[in-house]
Amino acid sequence: MAHFLEQDNTPEAELRRGLVPLLVRQGMIVGVGLVTQLVATRLLSPVEFGYAAGAIVTLGVAKLFYNGGLAVYLVQRKMSPEPGEIAAVLALQMALFLLAECIVISLFLLGLISPEASLLLAVSLLAIPATLVRAAFVIDLERRMRFSTIARIDITEQLTGAGVLIGLLLYGIGFWAIPTAALLGIIVSTLVARKSAPLDWSIGWSLLRAPATWLGVRFGLWYMIPNLIGAVRSAALPIIIGGMVGAKEVGLADRAGFIAGLPLMLISGIQQKALFPFAARVQDNLPLLRNTLSGAIHYGAMLDKLLFLPLLLFPKEIFTLLLPPAWLECVPLLQVFLVGNILFGALASPTYPVLNGLGRSGFIAWMALATTVITWTLLPLMIRHFGLVGYAYNSLLLWFVLPFYYIAIQNLLGKISLAPMLRPLLAFSLTAIFVDTIRRNSPNLDLARADSLAFAIVLSELLYVIVLISVDQKGTASLWRTLRQVVGAART
Repeated sequence: MAHFLEQDNTPEAELRRGLVPLLVRQGMIVGVGLVTQLVATRLLSPVEFGYAAGAIVTLGVAKLFYNGGLAVYLVQRKMSPEPGEIAAVLALQMALFLLAECIVISLFLLGLISPEASLLLAVSLLAIPATLVRAAFVIDLERRMRFSTIARIDITEQLTGAGVLIGLLLYGIGFWAIPTAALLGIIVSTLVARKSAPLDWSIGWSLLRAPATWLGVRFGLWYMIPNLIGAVRSAALPIIIGGMVGAKEVGLADRAGFIAGLPLMLISGIQQKALFPFAARVQDNLPLLRNTLSGAIHYGAMLDKLLFLPLLLFPKEIFTLLLPPAWLECVPLLQVFLVGNILFGALASPTYPVLNGLGRSGFIAWMALATTVITWTLLPLMIRHFGLVGYAYNSLLLWFVLPFYYIAIQNLLGKISLAPMLRPLLAFSLTAIFVDTIRRNSPNLDLARADSLAFAIVLSELLYVIVLISVDQKGTASLWRTLRQVVGAART
């Protein structure tokens, strides 16, 4: 990965210059999102989060239209979009949105979902057309890897949505605040995107008849399919768990999965935003892409363990300090979720966007289908046998697809060693064992106070850094050099 940091006026240099804005973007998104979710979790009960689960899944679908959608092929392909092509694909996507709204209306008319659930889904679905319009503005920015502008657009959405959500929750409208705040955040960020990247709204209908365009749309569909299938898999949470054990358990499972995924959310958000357009731009330079991916895996493994450590060591203390007592039931699920994320997240996060950038969305779609079939088949059995924690066990099983991703990326790029990923895991394990041993042998240690807990977390993190340097001196030195070069490039 150090190789591309030495070059200028190339996709590699653009990636380097864009990493700091992406880091700021992701830090703002996760930081503001964490505060917002903390406030929402304190003000809403597990039951209310359970009722909102359908809206949360729908908003997730809206996100995938922004990060992908049919127009993603306009980023992935080598040629720039022709005049009217973006608007034509946008019109096609709007037609699909209208079809989704018709399905919701049909479900209501058939009596399959309640009036309140129908209205909640209908409002949530309004986020999709707003997201499609914003994505149309951002396409050219992604092609040119203008990450600082993209970061500004995304941060605007996050800050607007957070402010509206907290305000509406304090006003007392309950779980309706979630889709309403998300929709307003998207609308405001779309206005910012419009100013940053004007779009030619003339629709090139003739382009939709071109074979090359339909080949591209087919790629976009393959890109979307894994995410749409993932939404179907996520729908198992409100449908299966809600039907078997109730809305409260849906809320508990949702929060446990969200909190356990926060470290990966911070790192993978940067990797996915940067690596997909980068892989698409340098897809003919496989050695460079292999080195970049290897570096992303190694650096991600070092950083995510730093973030996972407090969640693994002090989950009950953190929940007790920050959340109402009702949420303590999340802890057993959280601990199971953490196992998979800690062991496998560093490899999965950068591999996925690189495969997409190389046009292997079809393979990803089949893997997503396999995990969805397993979820809908095994989850009822897991819940019946293990209770609510069975949902976390089921999620742990889904990591079985990772070896297939690893084989696929090696077939494309050549051998990628996993040894650099294992050294941070060793440092993490040694630190966790040592700290846990100290805790077990210190009966007078009181971590119920905020200052004591913060002190214990800081000491644990420092210990991890020291152990990591001792077991991976070259890796930590390389990470430090890379961070300095990236910050220097951003300043210039």
